Amino acid sequence: KIIVNKEAALKAGFVTTGQHEFVHAIFWNTLKADPERRRVVGEQVMKILNSKGVTFSSPRKMREFNKRIRGENGEEIMAVASEMMIDGDIKFNDGVLQKLKNFWTKF
Repeated sequence: KIIVNKEAALKAGFVTTGQHEFVHAIFWNTLKADPERRRVVGEQVMKILNSKGVTFSSPRKMREFNKRIRGENGEEIMAVASEMMIDGDIKFNDGVLQKLKNFWTKF
């Protein structure tokens, strides 16, 4: 069960909080809270996100992304990236999306 404090999220300006938490739920169930798997996911996702084909809507949004994911695990990195993708702050070309798909298929 996912519980989101809508009032607090909207007050803070986060309209995609429900989606962000849903991504956490998916990854929690997939990774089973295994620290090693979370580390591997984080490394691989960052490798893909640092490749060509990932663009941010502005340098400020790229700094925001990097600040939000600093020291985080793969689950949080994917949640933040997906949230920013929904908001239009980060865009992935087809090659990047295929790399993400391939990674998850193998995982």
